[in-house]
Amino acid sequence: MNLWKLIFSLAKYDESILHQLCGIKIFNKKVHQYGIINKIDDERIYISFENRPNCKYKYNEFSVLFDNSFIDQLPISLKEKLKYKNLHLKDRFLDIIFKIHDGINLNGDDINFILERNAYELLGKYYEKNIGDDKWHIVTAAKYYRKAGLVDKGLALTNIENIQQDRFNQHKDFKKFMAAVLTAHGACLRDDGNLPKAEKCAWDALKYDESFYPYNLLGAIYIDKGKIKQGDDLFQQAEALGSGKKNEILNSQKSFIISVVNKSPIEAKTEIARYFYYKDNKRYGFLKKYL
Repeated sequence: MNLWKLIFSLAKYDESILHQLCGIKIFNKKVHQYGIINKIDDERIYISFENRPNCKYKYNEFSVLFDNSFIDQLPISLKEKLKYKNLHLKDRFLDIIFKIHDGINLNGDDINFILERNAYELLGKYYEKNIGDDKWHIVTAAKYYRKAGLVDKGLALTNIENIQQDRFNQHKDFKKFMAAVLTAHGACLRDDGNLPKAEKCAWDALKYDESFYPYNLLGAIYIDKGKIKQGDDLFQQAEALGSGKKNEILNSQKSFIISVVNKSPIEAKTEIARYFYYKDNKRYGFLKKYL
């Protein structure tokens, strides 16, 4: 995984990270000489170059886009340069990103730090990088890519055709794994607006393992289609199957309901909110603002 790409992807969450890169010496092929990173903003990196008599570029700033072609050509190790600058990695994000790059497992505090800042894309990359250690990371990575709005990445990871089923079919939890992948893929399809295929994935998941996850997804899909009562019935089936995980089920249902309401027209918002709020105004109090 390219460390520079990870660093730049974090800029959206913490701009101070980029400021710590200022002063690093790099070689840029476009001007054929070394320069110093002088400034970084949302889209460009500004490099100051020394004046060279035979160089057509005078002493000045030269800026380039944060595109992959520029990032990929950087020949230096960012970590080594940061050590050279005697930075003490006061930025927690940088500390975490080095762990990911070096293949070091994140601890609970690291995960919570990332979640508190809604840096879901970073968690998606972390779990995707570690799929080789645990096949279930496919599902977890897809979940965080969905939260980051990167549905295409989630779809690619959970595409059954891309998963080496034979590698896992000897595991005792193979059926649960396949059900989880199909449910995750269906959730991505739902986010992408493809309800028919999303529904098929959920029903296919139930053929492997009858758990509450596919039923929760089906409930959301039916509410998406305007069949609120049927969707609620499916939610109830999910609760019946997961009595030991009530909080997880309810949180999942809340997330699904909010996602449906947020993308629905005003009339549908009111109808959905009215149905659930008047059914249980304590449990569905979060819908009162839509009434």
